Amino acid sequence: MKEFTGVVRNIDLAGRIVIPKELRRTLGWEVGDPLEIIGQDNGLVIKAYKPDPLAVTNEELRRRLKEINQLTLSYEARQLFNVHEAFSRIRQITNLSDLKDNCGP
Repeated sequence: MKEFTGVVRNIDLAGRIVIPKELRRTLGWEVGDPLEIIGQDNGLVIKAYKPDPLAVTNEELRRRLKEINQLTLSYEARQLFNVHEAFSRIRQITNLSDLKDNCGP
């Protein structure tokens, strides 16, 4: 990335600052893009926000599980699909995601 010289910006009454247009263009940031702001030591780190793929996956699993619970399976299908094993694996995946969320970077 191109280096930028220091720029001084004032914080307005609403707590906003302006990120220079050239820097936004270089970073590929567009109007409306979500940004993550992280406090670090005595400053801030601002970067493009990328959602955690595990969080999306867990939500998708919950949605699909709800759909599965609404299905009526034939006897043969129930023999092939072990519900207890499926719930156990989903709990295991969810717990791993929770551990990741609580461990930090």
